Amino acid sequence: MKVIKTEKFIENTISVRWFTDLDRKTITAWNLLCALLSARTEKFNTRQSKAAADAHAYGARIGYGIMGYGEKLMIECRISYIRADLVQDDHYEQEILTLLDQSLNHPLLTEQFLQEAKYLLKNRLIYLDQDPDSRALREALKIAGKGNHLSISMQGYLEDLDGIELADVQSCYQMLKNLPCQTLMVGKFGQAITDMLETQYPGKPLMAKWQALVSEPFAETTLEREISQSSLVQIYETGVLPQHEDYFALLVLNGLLGASSVSLLFEIIREQHSYCYSINTNLIRFDGALVISTGTDRKHLPDVKRLIQEVIADVVMQNYDEETLESVKMEICDGMAGQKDSPTSMMEQQFLNEILARQIGVDQIMENIQSVTKEDLARVASRLKLAASAQLVQKEGE
Repeated sequence: MKVIKTEKFIENTISVRWFTDLDRKTITAWNLLCALLSARTEKFNTRQSKAAADAHAYGARIGYGIMGYGEKLMIECRISYIRADLVQDDHYEQEILTLLDQSLNHPLLTEQFLQEAKYLLKNRLIYLDQDPDSRALREALKIAGKGNHLSISMQGYLEDLDGIELADVQSCYQMLKNLPCQTLMVGKFGQAITDMLETQYPGKPLMAKWQALVSEPFAETTLEREISQSSLVQIYETGVLPQHEDYFALLVLNGLLGASSVSLLFEIIREQHSYCYSINTNLIRFDGALVISTGTDRKHLPDVKRLIQEVIADVVMQNYDEETLESVKMEICDGMAGQKDSPTSMMEQQFLNEILARQIGVDQIMENIQSVTKEDLARVASRLKLAASAQLVQKEGE
């Protein structure tokens, strides 16, 4: 258990996290389980009573979620609540303790509520399938990660829903109770809550191994729909994982290409040529992948693809303003500095340090970002390899 003691926030935040293997066969069941665990408990057996209990505890927020970390699936139970020393109520800490205990140890897994969770998840999956950007991303990941975990949809699968039974969800919960866990806490905590977590969920650093994406030969897919604009998603291999010496250069490259307010892709493709409505980049860091997502018209797709390659080539040739690079680094550092004012960010930084077996603070990260040079970016950009491309396009004439 890791406790970051601070009085700078009016809220305390607790996160209990588990790692398991990311598996196509069970991901839909895990989504359903998290929905069930978040909605009700044995004591608070309706959505209304659960919401009322949270509201009475001065707006406490508690729930479950999942996230992918490379080949691992992280299941998290998180609670945020106002510090007890700021509340004039002798029973308040016991209320929080009850909410925490109920959410962690007393689930209400019934057939009736499973059907409700299936209905809600079904609607969400249908919406994601109909959204051009979401569908294009899923298709690109499917072909880039063919045969491995990157192809697995974190939201689950519509075709699996009907076949999932209550026993499958209960099996996931029993697995959860037996998985190694880690508990992280940020704030000023009372002894009762600390003792409860230290006794039941002391945890230890979660460990995993990471492997950078190495795809098959480039693959591309095109789907045609009755939509107002086309969506293009390209996935590039970077060869850089968070432990790599070039990781901070990759962070800056991501910002320079499409993840900052002065990004080259937006400036050139959107502002100079008006070939797209939107274009941005993001990293799948534990898989060593960079994603470029573009919203455009079907007729502009060839030009967009050409210009993306030209922009990457410009970075390799260091053909861009030094001022732009400095603006990108400053923007990244400003975001990093803001993490000191976020309990969630502080917790995530501690978690990353543990799973990566390192010790690095925000100030050191900012120093590493500021030290990135054009030469560093050229070296990282030269390694980019287009692994997969998916485009969801307007029907001809649309």
